[in-house]
Amino acid sequence: MHRAVLVLLGLLAACGSKLDITTRPIAQLNAGIVVDWMDLLQTAVVRNEGLPPTSASRLYAYASIALYEGCIVGDPTYRSLAGQLNGLAALPAPDPLPSAATPYDPAAVANRACAVVVRGIAPGMYLPTSTTGPFANQAINSMEQTWNAYRQNAVPMDVWTRSNAYGDALGTALLAWANADNFATVNAAQNTYVPPIGMGLWIPTPPQFRRALQPAWGTMRTFVLTTSDEAAAPAPPPFSTDPASPFYAYAREVFDAVVNGTQEERDIAFFWADDPGLTSTPPGHWVNIVSLLALEDDLPLNVAAEAYARVGLAAGDAFIACWRIKYLHNVLRPITYIQTYLDDQWLPLVGTPPFPTYASGHSTVSGTAATVLTALFGVRSFTDWTHTPRGIPPRFFDSFEDAAQEAADSRLYAGIHYRFDDDEGLFHGQRIGQLINERVTFRN
Repeated sequence: MHRAVLVLLGLLAACGSKLDITTRPIAQLNAGIVVDWMDLLQTAVVRNEGLPPTSASRLYAYASIALYEGCIVGDPTYRSLAGQLNGLAALPAPDPLPSAATPYDPAAVANRACAVVVRGIAPGMYLPTSTTGPFANQAINSMEQTWNAYRQNAVPMDVWTRSNAYGDALGTALLAWANADNFATVNAAQNTYVPPIGMGLWIPTPPQFRRALQPAWGTMRTFVLTTSDEAAAPAPPPFSTDPASPFYAYAREVFDAVVNGTQEERDIAFFWADDPGLTSTPPGHWVNIVSLLALEDDLPLNVAAEAYARVGLAAGDAFIACWRIKYLHNVLRPITYIQTYLDDQWLPLVGTPPFPTYASGHSTVSGTAATVLTALFGVRSFTDWTHTPRGIPPRFFDSFEDAAQEAADSRLYAGIHYRFDDDEGLFHGQRIGQLINERVTFRN
């Protein structure tokens, strides 16, 4: 047997979970193949010693698209993303076409397509100063082999062989598309970037004073947006050290939020911290919310694949658009302002990430993800158990929008963003999500 539905489920039961989930193997779940792969990718992101949210969002996006395209083979109610995403003009058709005489196994197709894409992306998804560790490649191979065994036992060998061959062709085409997204140039730009110097501009922050992360990410090829500037957030408030200025008031609010924050606000700050190296990063948090929904609702394979693809597109475009805004305005972080003009001993609750503050990436991706998930599932309550394995209690939300709002607020409570970062980031993300909903058709 592969593995149980996650140790998390046992923890949920111990915590008195409202979920009625058994610990049957993932393979027995309707959505098992996609849940398993996306769970593996989250683990790979954590194990990469700090893969940033930008690179993580790219990985989640391409993997989820591969899974989606594989899962809809032979299903006339679903529409391919080919012709709908930037640069993805066409994908190979199954040969022979699906029919009663020549059926395909969607799980087998998705398994091979995802393995090809992820294995091809993995070596390049790491920062220039890092190397591909053995975990990712070994885990990818193991996952593919495990699901091959499952599907070979579930369908006739001719069906599996045909499906595996089509998954290979599909994955190869998707990988070629992924490799043309400008990642290589963008990733290399980090080595030569020199931040602009001036009053109110971002500088490396304590305690590590790390160099700027992925300054050219905003030039990546977008997935759905026409350009990274589409529906862009407005310019931030003008920098000022005048105690009567709006900027000073925003900084003072961050100072007070940390010094006088309630226990509830502190809990929210840590729940949504989603630190690289410890978690699967902010986009991974929303990927995991989909996994929790898939397990709670026992989602059909195609619905789960669509949900992951929606969030994958949301994360991909949200981080490209947000990073364009960040390095366009280069606004200094609260820790820099507060230690310079208010209190040189002040510290945020969580570590400040190494890039400009405006707008908040977590707020942007949360607004985008909540918008695309609401379009699929409607307004629904859910319990977010994402960090339960780390000893952090779950949180309950009445809607995806409520979760996104809390994620945005958390950055203020944590002391790493001004309120205008969070509010404008959330609104920017919601607009990106609306554009994805308007432009991408998943069902015929």
